[in-house]
Amino acid sequence: MYYNYNDYELIYLIQNGVEEALKELYNKYSHLLYKFYYQQENRYISKGDFLQEGYMVLQKALETYNEQKCISFYTYFSICLKRKIPRINSLNLEQSKNTLDYIKDNNGYSNITYVIFKELALESSELCQLFKYCVVRGMPIKTYSRLFNKEYEKTYYMYKKLIEKLRKKVD
Repeated sequence: MYYNYNDYELIYLIQNGVEEALKELYNKYSHLLYKFYYQQENRYISKGDFLQEGYMVLQKALETYNEQKCISFYTYFSICLKRKIPRINSLNLEQSKNTLDYIKDNNGYSNITYVIFKELALESSELCQLFKYCVVRGMPIKTYSRLFNKEYEKTYYMYKKLIEKLRKKVD
């Protein structure tokens, strides 16, 4: 609808309450958001989350943009986005460190644990994973089933079977 309008005209229309102009500006700058997302070397955020954060930065740039500063809106938004990307990545890196993929045991695993891992891996990868997270790391079964999208009852049953196998090995 507003393809032939420049940024200043769109901003003027947005300030006057025309929602179609806001949608057009979002569409116009979505390519820039994709460009910045794919230029990142270390991505600690999903594309959807990055786009959402980028649209929030665009909204904030619209609110704080001042034409009197003699800088184009494109440049102003690019600068705002470049400043926000490291903060977005650092926050998501800290959150991802709390997930299971980044958990590292300080003491390492004992030889017996490695042997059990190998035996369970031959039987089932699910049992091996359950052993790793619930037995070795002490994660509650509810948390494990929620995290890996598994039914709690089945996971609990597998856990009980696993504990019986381990007791037989130890005894």
